[in-house]
Amino acid sequence: MRSYALAITILIILAFLALPVSARDTNDAIKAYNAAMTGGDAEAKLQTAEVLGQTAIAESSRRDAPLLALEAAKTLCLYGDCKSALSLTDWISSHAGGDGQVSKTEVALVDAFARWRTQPSSASRAALDKALVPFIEGDLSTLTLAAFQHRYTYDASKQRWAKAMKSANEASTHFEPFRGAIAQQWSEAEMMRIIADFNATPSANEVIAMAEHHVAVSELIGQYTVPKPDWLFDHFYLTLAWENALMAYFDSGYSERRWSNLPEEDVVALKANQRALMREALSPGAAIWRRPGTEDDYSHGDLPFCSGHFDKKPAIKYGGMNAYRGQFGSVVLRVDIENAKVSDLEILAAVPAGQFEDEAIDAISQWTWVVESGTPGVTCRTSQKNFIQEVIFHIE
Repeated sequence: MRSYALAITILIILAFLALPVSARDTNDAIKAYNAAMTGGDAEAKLQTAEVLGQTAIAESSRRDAPLLALEAAKTLCLYGDCKSALSLTDWISSHAGGDGQVSKTEVALVDAFARWRTQPSSASRAALDKALVPFIEGDLSTLTLAAFQHRYTYDASKQRWAKAMKSANEASTHFEPFRGAIAQQWSEAEMMRIIADFNATPSANEVIAMAEHHVAVSELIGQYTVPKPDWLFDHFYLTLAWENALMAYFDSGYSERRWSNLPEEDVVALKANQRALMREALSPGAAIWRRPGTEDDYSHGDLPFCSGHFDKKPAIKYGGMNAYRGQFGSVVLRVDIENAKVSDLEILAAVPAGQFEDEAIDAISQWTWVVESGTPGVTCRTSQKNFIQEVIFHIE
């Protein structure tokens, strides 16, 4: 093992000698790396990380050489060059002292993450799972953020739902204490935990969990100062679509109960609970959860919008292969109404994506608003922007 490490060191030193003179000095390498990390593009970060790693090996007598090499290895893998990171982790393992300057658990994580990213296999995955355990309730870093994220998104992409539920749950647990800084990543992990759990073993718990997350996202919108990031609104509508879609699973096919064995009275109670949480999510009012730039700019003085309902003709079609397969889902739309007619609409979220959007748009674009009380133009108006319309698809 010693001769192998020595051979690697000699090869890297030879490569290092070909670098510009300004890069040979460790302090210059650190300075260049710091500058790239603060304002450089991905390529600059990769280049300076490679130089930093080579410099650390060339200056192995420095006490902080393993620490510099570890920093370089993390950056290399985070920006796509995990293969080069592995040569550094091998060197660190054989050169790190026992002074505690370099964390063995962090070295193990960089190494396991780089190996899994380079050559995914059951063995490299098991090593990554083991390396992540000490960090589940530990401090957050760019490395742990990337490792937890990549792992659960990979599981979900392969539709390995039981594994995705576990890995997303561990990611959400790790992110949650830091959600003030990484709210988007925490919300994504929490949504995937719920979705994967439902896909693995459907239960009423996931309906309530998604509804509660919808409330949490609503609260986040209220906490953010202006300008509020777009992802918050994307998550707000996506959680709404998901909770409706999950509820539709239990609300479908009472006559045959093809989709779930939940008794009808339990479904009614579940729906009441879900809708109560939805009202809580919407309670701050449209001004809080409305996406920036979509304010109601119709000029009607102080006239309120006329209370009423849509004349839902034509009806939204739910048939063909979707009905045959028992496909359930939900679409959330933004609808603009002008003079009681739909003037514009936009899909805000759809679950599952690509299944029901066209049917919803085709029908709703022809709907009209029916005034139930008030006199249009005198006591109320028939024009309104940003009306949120939910559509739920399920078998009666």
